[in-house]
Amino acid sequence: MENSCAPASDLLTKLTYLGLRCRFCTDAYLQQISAAHLRKGDVAVAFSRSGRSVDTVKALRLAKKAGAATIAVTGERTALLSRYADLTLSVGGGGQTVYGNAIFSRVADLAVVDMLYMGIILSDYERFSRNLDRSGVDFPELMRLVSEISPLRETGRPGRKLQGRPSIFDGI
Repeated sequence: MENSCAPASDLLTKLTYLGLRCRFCTDAYLQQISAAHLRKGDVAVAFSRSGRSVDTVKALRLAKKAGAATIAVTGERTALLSRYADLTLSVGGGGQTVYGNAIFSRVADLAVVDMLYMGIILSDYERFSRNLDRSGVDFPELMRLVSEISPLRETGRPGRKLQGRPSIFDGI
């Protein structure tokens, strides 16, 4: 859980700006209680570099059992955590080259958080841009920055849903 707190907290903040109800528990026991109370239509996201953190695996397993959609963000695609994930986002694995590798996993996890955030916004641009306006976010400036680093023109433009493409964000 240690290094996973930064991306989980960042995701919580971003989803709250979008007006989505979400929670983040640093206590493993509270994670498991919260996961057990999820239901169909909810989404649980678990971060674990190794994919073997016992408490994280247990919480994601409980979320899946409760009927929630589950996403694992891990450095090890075949890790135990992935067994309980509807979607596994691999942030790179490989051998450990620097003691701890904490900074490298955190950077990759935060990039995934940003991609999830933008994917959610683009899934219903009208709704989420209104919510961001209510939250005080300078949305036009945010989209300008995103357009500098993302080829939005190739996949669709903000303001309309992408036709015919299923999304993990459908139903949010």
